[in-house]
Amino acid sequence: MRKARSFVVRTLMLAAVCLLGTSALVAPASAAEPSGQAKGETTWTAADGTENSARALSLQEVKAKGLAKYVDTDNYKMVAPRIVPPTQRSAPPAPEKRGDSQSAVTPLASTCWEHWFGHGVDKLFGRTDVTWCGDGGKKWVNYSAAYCWGDDSLITYKYLGCQVAEDYGHPKADEYWNIYDVWSQWDLCTVWVPAWGSCVTHDRPQHKYRYGAAGGIWQLS
Repeated sequence: MRKARSFVVRTLMLAAVCLLGTSALVAPASAAEPSGQAKGETTWTAADGTENSARALSLQEVKAKGLAKYVDTDNYKMVAPRIVPPTQRSAPPAPEKRGDSQSAVTPLASTCWEHWFGHGVDKLFGRTDVTWCGDGGKKWVNYSAAYCWGDDSLITYKYLGCQVAEDYGHPKADEYWNIYDVWSQWDLCTVWVPAWGSCVTHDRPQHKYRYGAAGGIWQLS
C-alpha cells in the first residue's frame, strides 16, 4: 500500500513538472508586439543599409506633442505613409509654394506622420527623427520639424555629432509648401583612441528625404 501511494505521488509530481515546463515554453495569447515595432509602423532597410521606420500618429499622440492647432481634430484620420522606392518611376513632386493670391485660409492637416532613419550598429549609431503633417489631397504641408542625435557604448567607438538641413515644409506662420525636404549627416568614429582622445577613422553617412502632404516619402540621396 505504501509503495503504491509513493508511486502515485511521484507520478503526480512528474506530471506537474511537465505541465510547468510546457507552460514556460508557450507564449501567452496576449504577448506584446515585437520590441521597436509599434502598431501601424512600417520598417525597411534601404539599399545603402540605412534603417527606416515610418507611421501615422494617432490623434492622442498629436495632442500630446502639442500639434493639435495644426490639424482638423474633428476629421483626423490615421492614413499610413506611402514609401516610394527609388526604383519606382513615380518622381517626387516638385516644390510649389502657396501663393498670396490663393485662399488666405489654408486647410488644416488631416494626418501627421513620423519617420526616422539611421545608420550604424547598436553600439555606434546616428539617427534623424522627422515629423510632418499634411492636408492629404488638398496639397499643403501644415507642420514640419526634424532633429538628429546618436550614441556610442564601446570604448573604441565615438559618436561625434550630426547636422540637419530643412527646406520647404512649413518654415514660418505664413508660408506653406507642398513638400518638405530633410538632409542629415552624422559623424561616427569607428576607430577612437582614448589615450589620444582622437579619431582615426570617420564614417560620415548622409541622406536626404522628401515628404509629401499626403504622406509620401521619397529618398532623394
